[in-house]
Amino acid sequence: MPAPAKGADVVLVVDASLSMLAQDVAPDRLGLARRDLRRLVDSLGPSRIGLVGFAGSAIRQIPLTEDRAALATLLDALGPDLLPTAGTEIAPAIATARAMMERSQASRKVVVLVTDGGDHGKGSTDEAQRLAQLGVELHVMGVGGPVAVPIPLPDGGSKQDGEGNIVTVRLESETLKSLAEAGRGRYAELSPKSWNLAPVLVSVNTVVAQGGKPGMRLERIDRFDWFLVAAMILLAIELVLPHGRKRTC
Repeated sequence: MPAPAKGADVVLVVDASLSMLAQDVAPDRLGLARRDLRRLVDSLGPSRIGLVGFAGSAIRQIPLTEDRAALATLLDALGPDLLPTAGTEIAPAIATARAMMERSQASRKVVVLVTDGGDHGKGSTDEAQRLAQLGVELHVMGVGGPVAVPIPLPDGGSKQDGEGNIVTVRLESETLKSLAEAGRGRYAELSPKSWNLAPVLVSVNTVVAQGGKPGMRLERIDRFDWFLVAAMILLAIELVLPHGRKRTC
């Protein structure tokens, strides 16, 4: 008989700080993140998806929704100019995603964090562990390269510190690997030449496929025992009743 399927809830947490404008990957870190996340959104089976953008603070861009078009529009528009606080703090971003998941009844709950790992705050590991305690998998996608590069500014030139020195950034892969481990998820790196979000897609879509049609799950009802009971009753009747009258010659 049919029963409700809980499906999957996915929250995308995207670093939109100035460092994500670095061009050590094409077209830049944020552009590559948008490209790969759009493909993930387009490929997910029936599920709800939410979006959190962050820099020095985190903002819920859209709650968990089935409206893929609205989510894609907000994802494309996400950038440093939409966030009020400069810098990069991962802990508030994960906490915002956790708040979105607290009432979720989904069979699979997943947070996908995309960042270069330049975390200026504290507490991100604690937040990843809180996610895990809630039953949410934290998959971390690093973006950028291992060599430090300058941060281009939207109006031209490169970002400088208070003393006039050019600020450089690189992918903090070791930090992000530890974060994924704390969140009981996977770590991978985005690449212009390949799409490395496939394991996340498989993880989510496997749960959705097990539910059968959207909103339904098929449950097998075994009726073999009923046929066995009926056969035993008929056999007992045959043993009790006479076999019929004898024919006389």
